[in-house]
Amino acid sequence: MDSPEDILPKQSLRVMQILAGALLAGVIVFLIIILTIVFMRNGLGMAPAADLPIISIVATLVLIVQIPFAFFVPSMQTRGTLQKIASGTWQLLPGANAAAFNSDASKLLALRQSTMITGLAVLEGAAFFCCIAYLLEARPFVLSVVLVVLFLMVARFPTELRVRAWLDRQTDQLARLRQLDHGAIEQ
Repeated sequence: MDSPEDILPKQSLRVMQILAGALLAGVIVFLIIILTIVFMRNGLGMAPAADLPIISIVATLVLIVQIPFAFFVPSMQTRGTLQKIASGTWQLLPGANAAAFNSDASKLLALRQSTMITGLAVLEGAAFFCCIAYLLEARPFVLSVVLVVLFLMVARFPTELRVRAWLDRQTDQLARLRQLDHGAIEQ
């Protein structure tokens, strides 16, 4: 049986945290730049003032659409990859070190990293769009939308506890899938 340290090596967790932190920091730095530019323009956006802030509205709508995708797409990735691992059809990416993926835990950690990046990148894109909307139209409500995205990104940050809980759930799911496969073969 794997020890908890073997299942979640510190370096794997640290890589996930660095990646998530970089995506989060990118939004924060971009937001600070946008706020500075708008502040230097005395609170005016770059676009001519209009009664209807169409870009800000569209950016908000894009976020409303993107939030479910930020959770749904990684979930679908996880299900598909778990089925491949359970059936033995999971394949390494070209050039990957086969020895690094010799256990289910290592495959699951690679999956977790991949799905985390996917989910956070979807949120990051929506946040960037909202920042650009604020730059152009300087409507304060769109800043609250960026704050919602930042909150969601922080809520998905890969802490040790969250990653361990995810690994436990996926390991259980993998065992169930393998039992279903063996049950189907025996019948």
